[in-house]
Amino acid sequence: MTAQTSAAGPCAARHVLLGEDDVEMAGLLRRALTNRGHRVTTANSGPAVLEVAPSHHPDVVVLKSLLTGLNGGPVAALLHAMPTTATTPVVVYSEVGAGGVPFPLAGADSRYVSRYVEVRHSTDIVDAVEHALSSH
Repeated sequence: MTAQTSAAGPCAARHVLLGEDDVEMAGLLRRALTNRGHRVTTANSGPAVLEVAPSHHPDVVVLKSLLTGLNGGPVAALLHAMPTTATTPVVVYSEVGAGGVPFPLAGADSRYVSRYVEVRHSTDIVDAVEHALSSH
């Protein structure tokens, strides 16, 4: 399990737990979210998200759909079953692959997921996070 936290500064708005197994994408999203004032903890697999979430008390969880170890949809369902994260908004995203076709939102269930996003740019995820936080 790997978890890394970055802070936006003394007045960081909200805590985002990011489940992303691609190091470059995780760094890009961490920077984009931090630049918008959020504190970000990253976890590099589905099981790592489940391990980190209870102790970090995120305001929102962002999950890659096809995440190493356990996909984003099932992770969202398991987070919903945990007392510490049962009401935490979850954003599941699917990257757009070659030819502009999104990867599937594997196992995502709308009962546990606040927002689904097909990502073409990192701002798509940042906007979805802020929408989920404002709706919560």
